[in-house]
Amino acid sequence: MTTIADFYGMIPPEGYTYMPSNLLVLPKCMVGVEIELARIEPLTVNPMYWERKSDGSIREGGWEYVFSQPLFGEDVVNALSNMALASVVYNPEEYTSQNTSTHIHIDARELSAQHIMAMILLYALVEPLIFEAYCPDRKNNIFCLDMDNAKAGAIMFSSAYNRVMTGDVEALDVVVSTLNRYAAMNLDALRRFGSVEFRMFGATTDKHILLKYINICLSIKKAIVEGVVDPLRPYYSYKTRGYSGFLDDVFGYELSREIQSLVPAGNALMQKRLHLARFIANGDVDAIPSKYTNTSNNQPTREDVTDYGYVNVEQEVDIELEPVNPWSNAQVQEFIRRHEDFRIRYGQDTGNAAFIDDDGGAA
Repeated sequence: MTTIADFYGMIPPEGYTYMPSNLLVLPKCMVGVEIELARIEPLTVNPMYWERKSDGSIREGGWEYVFSQPLFGEDVVNALSNMALASVVYNPEEYTSQNTSTHIHIDARELSAQHIMAMILLYALVEPLIFEAYCPDRKNNIFCLDMDNAKAGAIMFSSAYNRVMTGDVEALDVVVSTLNRYAAMNLDALRRFGSVEFRMFGATTDKHILLKYINICLSIKKAIVEGVVDPLRPYYSYKTRGYSGFLDDVFGYELSREIQSLVPAGNALMQKRLHLARFIANGDVDAIPSKYTNTSNNQPTREDVTDYGYVNVEQEVDIELEPVNPWSNAQVQEFIRRHEDFRIRYGQDTGNAAFIDDDGGAA
């Protein structure tokens, strides 16, 4: 068969497949990956997939490897295979330290501001499970602050949530432009690259581990975009489905069961976050427990929660979760309409515009 490239004498982009992959939760979603490696010589990676950059945050000396452009599907899988092969001579202990990490960027250019706020709520619920299961040693790392440590973020989300959900898109920009870019869920990447960045994972070149990290992040997006959980207040789905059913819905059966196995106290951890998600959704800044506004890094205690009349962490989730500021039917219908518009417009490939940083590398 004569291709267009053959007919017009063009050279097709060597190696890129532009094909979806069933190994990824969202087979067509653009992804960016950054991997920081310490104490090793430069790796011989395929420049089609990876760019090597110096990184001053790696105090032991080392390199950061980033996707040369956002990739999706089979090209993501091929890039990870290339990295695994290039680093096969090293043991993970040789290139990891407390200063190295893996960052995952998920394309959000086709999403609405309402989608992003719903993702924040869902992430607030599952964040402690992700940390406990896959990166417990990074929980207090200043370069990937969780919501217990990035307290200003919780207040900012709370003040903006209902404004965004009722159409004030500029409220999201205020949040994005003022939040700490070193939060574990970094929204500053939205205005810089059009992506949501997840910064909590440790450094690795293992293809299967990297795929798992990517799918964890993609699952959060998918659950909101495809309506797997309640698009207005995801914690309603936690109430109605229960702990295991909720995780099955968000992460899929296999990954959900792995998380539950790795975090036996996961239900209690999520219940501690349930009240925080409600505070954000209800826009009640003054009701946020003091441990989200002072300088302490401690987790909220049972007393903190019950003092405000919300959730006792030892209770099951069959509690009443009526919102203080429920949406009107017109607002619900408008959100559903916008959700469908975005799904229809961007249900296919979202293009190949790169998440390019100031140095010309993929974020």
